[in-house]
Amino acid sequence: MRIRKVPRSNLVINNKIYTRQELADTLGCPRSRIAAYIRDGLECCDEWCKDIWGKDLKRYAAKVRLRNTKAQPDELYCKHCGIPVKILNKEIMITEYKDQVSKSGAYKLLIKGKCETCGSVCVKFEWSNNIGKLKEYFRIVEALS
Repeated sequence: MRIRKVPRSNLVINNKIYTRQELADTLGCPRSRIAAYIRDGLECCDEWCKDIWGKDLKRYAAKVRLRNTKAQPDELYCKHCGIPVKILNKEIMITEYKDQVSKSGAYKLLIKGKCETCGSVCVKFEWSNNIGKLKEYFRIVEALS
């Protein structure tokens, strides 16, 4: 499971090594959350994951902040990279879900494209009344209904 709550990295010192308990006390969180951060990608300075550099926590917090940012209108969310990215050649495919209708009468669209960085599938859900905005930013290759 990915972590959504960003650690308060301004409370730690860059060039200090913390144990899990010291880091939990500094951040004001339970020790289990530090273990969850480690499972999610926080780097440790020893092989038993007992000690953590302050600068590694700051780097991890920046990664979580980047991962939690919303996609801009010309970006889609990449499943592999875990962040909003630009789309290769600005080409998208649209799948319409006419059974999912909003109160205003618009139906749901699934937008797919390829990541510019890694080439994997990127996705975004949008409403059909916003298709004009999509045409400003992307070239629609194929529309499936």
